[in-house]
Amino acid sequence: DRRATGHPLDRVLIAWTDAIDQYLAAACPEQREEADTLGVLLWTGLHGQFALWHTLPHSFVDDDTILRELEEALMRRLLPPSD
Repeated sequence: DRRATGHPLDRVLIAWTDAIDQYLAAACPEQREEADTLGVLLWTGLHGQFALWHTLPHSFVDDDTILRELEEALMRRLLPPSD
């Protein structure tokens, strides 16, 4: 059980996977079993984006367009569209 480890970061992962589970329940219930995997993928992907965004040269940090585009691309790739 992913909720049983007691690590403080579990709360973040649980929030991600619960949100994805709710989305999948509404958009495509047949894929709900993938909520945990998609939660991990989205969390690590967005965390990596954030880390890179903060290490890029100053001209990139002033414009969050790159960060938003990467986030949207990741979301489109990993989550099926809702009807």
